[in-house]
Amino acid sequence: MQREQFEEHIELRKRMRDICSLMSFQIDPRDFEFIPTDWLSRYFRTPQDMPVIDTVNLMCVHGKMDLDKLNEAKIVGCDVVSRSSPVVRLEV
Repeated sequence: MQREQFEEHIELRKRMRDICSLMSFQIDPRDFEFIPTDWLSRYFRTPQDMPVIDTVNLMCVHGKMDLDKLNEAKIVGCDVVSRSSPVVRLEV
């Protein structure tokens, strides 16, 4: 009986570990940029006259992405950003 419970516990732990490994993934921070949504709005209105993408308003006091301002940013792939304008990179 104890042996059976032990084996069930081991099997449950294995399934939980498998599920957790599926939930986590690695993102290379060089693959995307945080772009201010107001910049994107202006870009879609007048794409020919756009300045450098300014991310200063999205930064915290440490110069990284301010998590309280995530709703003001869009995550965009670097390949898309490189076609539109230079960007000041933000670190997470």
